[in-house]
Amino acid sequence: MFKHLKTGMLIVTTASTLLFSGNAVSQAYQIESNNVSFGYGFGNFGNAVLNTYETNTNYNYSSTGPLFLKYEYGISEKFGIGLNFSYLTGVAGFNSELNGTTYYNEISRTGYNIMLRFNWHFGENDIVDPYFGIAAGFRNNIWESDFGDPNLEDLNIETIFPLGLEATFGARFFITDYLGAYIEVGLARAIAQVGITTTF
Repeated sequence: MFKHLKTGMLIVTTASTLLFSGNAVSQAYQIESNNVSFGYGFGNFGNAVLNTYETNTNYNYSSTGPLFLKYEYGISEKFGIGLNFSYLTGVAGFNSELNGTTYYNEISRTGYNIMLRFNWHFGENDIVDPYFGIAAGFRNNIWESDFGDPNLEDLNIETIFPLGLEATFGARFFITDYLGAYIEVGLARAIAQVGITTTF
């Protein structure tokens, strides 16, 4: 996880350097604007749980995401409303032994969100658009397993009450009238996320 966080910090630092070295002429946030963002997250609790199996022999782990897709419409000079989509997968495999026989076991997790989101934009800058956002909606996690070891009980778990809530601080940095980058931290599918953003 620390490797991913270091990579994220490098991306944020590089993006910030590039963004502030250019001459931006765009208005950071406008009423009746449309904003679309695509990002990648770092630091997810559920996928961290899969790494608890790393003490087993022949352990291997792979993941996708969390990936984020966001849309926002400016309903006023300070507030926007939109939709958030997120998706992630994680798979852990490992060996276990029973009576001299080696078994291969696999456990996976898939998670996705579809949420309504409100953003409060509290900056007044032509380049940087800081905001605080809250979101609520559908959130689901599916845990499945394929255990070869007969002593391990297979999992097939889905979220019983699929309601999710999120709250994050973020900022968009624009290098042109239409294109920039964003960063967010807080309670969401990932502790931190970075990505690209466009407004029109």
